[in-house]
Amino acid sequence: MQQQQLLLLLVELPPTPSSLRVRVWRRLRSLGAVALKRSAYLLPDTPERYEDFQWLAQEIQRDGGDATLIRVQQIENVTPADVLRLFHEPRDRDYRQLGGRYRKLLQNLDRKSGAARARTHDELARLSKDHQRLRDIDFFDAPAAPRSGVSRRPSPCEPDVPKPPARKRRRPSISARLAAGGGSPAPARTWIAWPRRG
Repeated sequence: MQQQQLLLLLVELPPTPSSLRVRVWRRLRSLGAVALKRSAYLLPDTPERYEDFQWLAQEIQRDGGDATLIRVQQIENVTPADVLRLFHEPRDRDYRQLGGRYRKLLQNLDRKSGAARARTHDELARLSKDHQRLRDIDFFDAPAAPRSGVSRRPSPCEPDVPKPPARKRRRPSISARLAAGGGSPAPARTWIAWPRRG
C-alpha cells in the first residue's frame, strides 16, 4: 500500500444514553471505518468519506459527545502495511460470512421447488444487496473477496438457478364463460361471395 492520506475521527461519548454508543458503533461499521485505537477510527480520505465523518461528528456533538476529525498522512509506529491490515481483516470476515451464506443457498436449492424456490431468489437478491454494500466499503480490495465465491459472478442474485416458471393463465372456454354468466359468444359471421367478372 502506498502512503495514503487518511481521515482520523476521535470520538468521546458520554456514558448515557447508551443508545448513542450503539448508534455510533453501527454507523461506523456501516461506513467501513476501522478502529485504530479505542475511540479512534480511520477511513480513506475521499470527499464522500470526509462528508460521512463530518455528519457523524455533528450527530455525536449534538447528542452531548465530542468528536474531532483530522486528516493524517502518517501515523507514528503504524506502517502502511499495518493500516492495510486494519482495513482488510474486517472485510475478510465479512466476505467469508457472505460466501458461506451464498454456498448454503446454492446447496439447498436442489431440494426446493415452487414457493420455496421463489423465496430462494428473494434471499439471493438480499445477498446481492449485502454484497454490493460490502464492495462499497472494501476500500483496499480485501484478499478474501475473490475466495468467497460470491464475486466470481457479476451479481450473486444471478447464479445458474432457473427461476420458477410463471404460471400461464388459461382463458376459460366459451361454454365455461357462458355458464359463469360471462356473456354470449361472438355472433356468427356470414360471408358473401360476389360472382367473378369476365
